[in-house]
Amino acid sequence: MMFKINKLLSEGRLQLCQSKSDMCASGPPGPPGPPGPRGHKGSRGRRGQKGKSGNKGDKGIMGSPGKSGKQGIMGTVGPPGIPGPKGQKGDTGPAGMPGAKGQPGESISAPTVAVSPASLTVNESGSASFQCSVNGNPEPSVVWNKADNQSKISQSVVSGGKLLVQNVKESDSGVYKCSASNILGQAQALVRLEVNVRPQVSLHPGPHYVVMGSDFTLPTCHVIGHPAPVVTWRKSSGQLPQGRVRYNNSALQILRVRKDDSDWFFCSAANLLGKLEKKTFLVVVTSPRFTVKPPAKVSVRLGGTLTLNCSASGVPRPVVSWKKQGGQLPFGRSQQINGELVIRGFQLSDAGNYICVATSAGVVDVETYTEVHRDALGASNILGSLESKYLHKLTTYLNPVIQSSSRSRFVRCWHAKTDGWAASTFHRQCDNKGPTVTIIKVNNYIFGGYTDVSWSSSCSHASSSKSFIYSLYNTNGYAPVKRLIKSGRNQVAIYRCSGYGPTFGNGHDIHISNNAASNKNSNTGCGCSYHPPPGHSSCAYCSFYAGSTHFTPTDIEVFYETTT
Repeated sequence: MMFKINKLLSEGRLQLCQSKSDMCASGPPGPPGPPGPRGHKGSRGRRGQKGKSGNKGDKGIMGSPGKSGKQGIMGTVGPPGIPGPKGQKGDTGPAGMPGAKGQPGESISAPTVAVSPASLTVNESGSASFQCSVNGNPEPSVVWNKADNQSKISQSVVSGGKLLVQNVKESDSGVYKCSASNILGQAQALVRLEVNVRPQVSLHPGPHYVVMGSDFTLPTCHVIGHPAPVVTWRKSSGQLPQGRVRYNNSALQILRVRKDDSDWFFCSAANLLGKLEKKTFLVVVTSPRFTVKPPAKVSVRLGGTLTLNCSASGVPRPVVSWKKQGGQLPFGRSQQINGELVIRGFQLSDAGNYICVATSAGVVDVETYTEVHRDALGASNILGSLESKYLHKLTTYLNPVIQSSSRSRFVRCWHAKTDGWAASTFHRQCDNKGPTVTIIKVNNYIFGGYTDVSWSSSCSHASSSKSFIYSLYNTNGYAPVKRLIKSGRNQVAIYRCSGYGPTFGNGHDIHISNNAASNKNSNTGCGCSYHPPPGHSSCAYCSFYAGSTHFTPTDIEVFYETTT
């Protein structure tokens, strides 16, 4: 109460009254009077200083929710929480009310299969259809297979158990199987498809060559088709040979073939779809006959040309060829033209047996043999003791003067050592033979001469421009030399006389005496009628050819040239 009074006093709203003598003390306040009229609002006072924050008050009651704010952006999904423990099984609830009685179920059964038709025949390029009817519960699955091939038939031709094969061909023929299966088992049924196919024929066209008089079977006629085609044979120009034919459906044999059996033969195959035939050609061959045969024996000079002619006739015309027995024809030096064999530059290795072969159509041939050997000059007893190069050297000396490069050969007319040394023997065997070559051996010396005129017993000189003398071998080591007749000395190229052996030149360059093996009357000279050898100039006896001017020969051979 005192607080309120003091406050009023301090605000000037309460004043205490005093007497003139004594100070009066304020009495207790009376009851509040009725409120006075409201005074005018005073001006606002100055803002006071901010007071200290008071203690936090108690939490007030929750106010009503404010307006919803905008939805925020969804955050990432957090990881799943750990599953809680499995709860305990609750108690069994009470049984429900029984339901109404259901309808009775269907019975189950294993598959059964029925097919129609059981067999079917269609023509190639046509269509074939089979129906497979299936029963069973559960509903069975259906598969078609070809019995000889367990692969399934393409579904493009199977629909609802129906098998449809279109544009059939021969390979479609066979047995087909319809199979049905479910959980209770499997069932199957078979059908057969036959495809009629037009005949097809395969036959080698030939020609086929057969020797007249022999038996021959024509090539097999291969036939396919369904039903199996009937096979027949016929000949183009008429009936098959009567009484000389054996055949079955695929092969035809002709016995004792004749010339008029040459023809086209037809193999024909037919069935209900059509007919087809093929042909083959038969040629009857007659054995070749030689119309020109080479000689049984031929001599050829070394370096010369061998020519052998051979021809044959037959039907068809035979092919003539040559071969060498036990060897090959000389490569690069042999040529065959129209049955003629030509070998140039004949060598020692070319000697042997040559065979002319006439072949008709490659099925029959005949042969004729010719023995070819080097001519007698190549078989010389004297030259045979030397290396072959000396024979070749003498051949080169003779090549320019021989009568024919292809036909010339030399034949020995006198061999003193075996025929006798008498000059008369030489003349009897060698006179009038034409060109000759003489080979003389004196110990190790070998020399001689050639003349293109015949020897005779006239005891006179003979003129020649082709005659020459030569030396092949001597112990002094001189190389082989060929000396030609001197100019102006042609008329004395040789001297022919019954009492002389072969004699060349006037003087003489080479002289062989009568019975020369028993005397030393034979002699040689240098430069008389023929050009002298190396180291010699004037006409005089010389030892170049025989080792001495006068000598006794060891052996002599004379060969004459022939073109027959």
